[in-house]
Amino acid sequence: MATAGLLVVALLAPPGVLGGAPTWTVTDLATGRAVLCRPAAAPLRLHFTHSMYGGEVIEEYVAAGTSSAGLTRVGMWADRAAAAEYYATDGAVAADPAAGGRFRILAAPATFPEVVVRVDRIGDQRVSSSGPVVHLLDRVAERGRVRIAVELLTPLGRYVGGC
Repeated sequence: MATAGLLVVALLAPPGVLGGAPTWTVTDLATGRAVLCRPAAAPLRLHFTHSMYGGEVIEEYVAAGTSSAGLTRVGMWADRAAAAEYYATDGAVAADPAAGGRFRILAAPATFPEVVVRVDRIGDQRVSSSGPVVHLLDRVAERGRVRIAVELLTPLGRYVGGC
């Protein structure tokens, strides 16, 4: 009975009253199913294998604001200098001892409303944020696409959205 009462309160409460919070959402674009939901208080990292130069590439994002204002890429690293130079718009790459010897792509932060990623075996795309690394190919069909975004979700919104 208490659960039903909470559901009624959640349905009747004005938006924002129940503490909607920025949430990382990774959604399978073919099915609309949420494959990952995590609080956006911690950065989200997209890990993948570079298709041409090999080695891991990592992109790090933070929520762009306290609402669903998008995500800001604040860092990029690559295992191999050639892969790093591929992404460096002006060729600015530096070895980063603090990142285990990876090469950091020196670029200004960039904000996007969302990031869409094609998932395949070659790229072996993975995401991590305040929890274990999630292999996207385990949750999305080969050559499927996912949408990475920040959404302002209430507890009810998380439940209804499949998070």
